[in-house]
This record gives sequence, structure tokens and C-alpha cells, in this order.
Amino acid sequence: MAGNGLNVKDIDEAKRLWKLGLTNRQIARATKIHRNTINNYVEKFKNEKSIAAVEVKPIVSWYSEVDWERVRSEYLSGVSLNVIHEELVESKIVPVQYAGFWKQAQTAKELKSLFCRRCHLPPAMFPVHPDRSFYVTGP
Repeated sequence: MAGNGLNVKDIDEAKRLWKLGLTNRQIARATKIHRNTINNYVEKFKNEKSIAAVEVKPIVSWYSEVDWERVRSEYLSGVSLNVIHEELVESKIVPVQYAGFWKQAQTAKELKSLFCRRCHLPPAMFPVHPDRSFYVTGP
């Protein structure tokens, strides 16, 4: 055998992914282990007599649990999105960090018009110095 083999953690992870129904190539990409090595271990997994079922929890989309109309009304009344996020985390509605919440809030149809990704103002004329007679256009 050319290598030392895999450690127990890698074998367990490969087995878990295999039980979830991933293909050998997908397992190899996810674990960063060569495909042929995964093929060998999957053959060993298939030959094992008892394969315990892996508990697979369904992914619940927290996005649909949020009342975006309420978030919009609170945001328009002056409550910062960060405070709204903290309240939703405390009530166990939102399991993600603020950055993930903010990204989802930007895509919510109720809030889409409130966020401006990049605002460009028209060029403005402003004096450079009160004693000078020329103006510079701004960006």
C-alpha cells in the first residue's frame, strides 16, 4: 500500500456521506480524498453487515418563517435591521448570523425597495474655495 490510509475521522465522514446517498465523486470532492480511495472504502462499507441509519434532519427554511411585512414596518419606523435580527434570534426564528439575515432581507420582496446597493448621485457643482472663482464637478 502506497499511503498510510485514512484517519478514523475521514473514514467516518466518508461513511456518513455515503449513507446520505452521495456519489463516490461527490464524497471525494467534499472530503478532498482521492476518488479511487473513496471507491475502495465504499466497497468496504457495502460489505459491512450492519449499517446503522443516519438521522437526517430536514432542512427547514427559516426564510419562510420570518414575517417580512412586520420586519418592513419595524424597519420603516426606525428600528435598525441589526436589532430586528437580534430579536428574531432570541425568539429562535432566525438561526443565522446577521450577514446571512441581511442578505435574505435584501432579497425579500417586501424589503427589496428599501435597500440600495450602490447609489450614484448626479454630478454636483460645489466651490473649491470661497476665494476662488472656479468650480469642480463632483463624482
